[in-house]
Amino acid sequence: MEDFGKKVTRLRIQVSERAVAIKTVGDAVDVFAIPQQLDERYFANLAKSQQRRLLALEDARREPAEQGVSDKYRRRKYCNLTIGEKVEIAHAAVIKYRFHRDIAEEFRVSTGLVGRIVRMAKTGHFAKLVAEVEIFANVDKMIGKTCKRLLETDGALSSVASVRDRVQARLPHRISLKRVSRVMRDNLGLNFKKAKPIAERTNCVSCLYQRQVFAKKLIDEMMTGKRVINIDEASLSEARFVRKAWGHRNLPLRPLKMPLGHRVSIIAAVDNLGASFFALVQGIIDSRVFATFLHHLVIDLDGEDPDWRENTLLVLDGASIHRSEEACRAMSALQIPAMIAGPYGFDGSPCEKLFALLKAGDLNPWEIPTGKK
Repeated sequence: MEDFGKKVTRLRIQVSERAVAIKTVGDAVDVFAIPQQLDERYFANLAKSQQRRLLALEDARREPAEQGVSDKYRRRKYCNLTIGEKVEIAHAAVIKYRFHRDIAEEFRVSTGLVGRIVRMAKTGHFAKLVAEVEIFANVDKMIGKTCKRLLETDGALSSVASVRDRVQARLPHRISLKRVSRVMRDNLGLNFKKAKPIAERTNCVSCLYQRQVFAKKLIDEMMTGKRVINIDEASLSEARFVRKAWGHRNLPLRPLKMPLGHRVSIIAAVDNLGASFFALVQGIIDSRVFATFLHHLVIDLDGEDPDWRENTLLVLDGASIHRSEEACRAMSALQIPAMIAGPYGFDGSPCEKLFALLKAGDLNPWEIPTGKK
């Protein structure tokens, strides 16, 4: 009686030869219908293997000859594989019974390296690899906790190396910058972007408490159906606000400024219903200019509704011109219901969004002369 192992080997050779013939001739013969003695997983893996090899050959033909071997097909060494990839290779070969050739193509390694990892798994090193994976999972948690702690204290992470150095001080083995950046990007959802510095007192306890009290009172007023009008000021010294643009890769990007002949200041009033009021001034806004704006604003509100004071609230950011004697006297004479917002509450000010929209591009695309004459 023929040995079972020899029989399996002979059938595998027949199936491989038949599959090669099918690939060469293009015959639409079902590979699964040739022999019925082998396990179905073998035939499934064989069909997938032939399909992957055909796709890889087609992609290789499209590669220009002068470019050499692409990074997609360059083989990696053992030291270039992560612990997780080694465990995946061993699991695919030992547990899923996949061909070493398919695994090598998927992970861009040689079949000999796949066999080496499989031998490690079969000789008892598989548990060691799993233990190393758990160690690296703990490292990912340490990186995440370190990033969250630095974000709470400093507000921003200056570099990946700073996070790596803090985590490295508590580990016996070395971790790479690439691993730290991957955890920051994939696990924590962080990205490297332009930083916007803030004042040191922005998030102190006193400022946080004042913003919370203001937010609570503002929500209570809005729940009663009141109209909230936010008033703020901004100044424009140029007409072109370019922060990002296209340029040569190796040359610095330095767009030309378009200074205005006279500094233009804007007073904006935006309410929660979509209405807005504007005033433009050449020069600096002082208490006298702000009081004049309040007079004109009251005239417009009286024209809309004579009883607007009963259901309207003005919100100011607490600047010096808002708290000046002349401004307080004007608000008292005009009987304006007003409230001072919490310090550094830029996110709760609709006017800040409006000013950011104005400074998002070029205010003078037609290049109209703006000299002093």
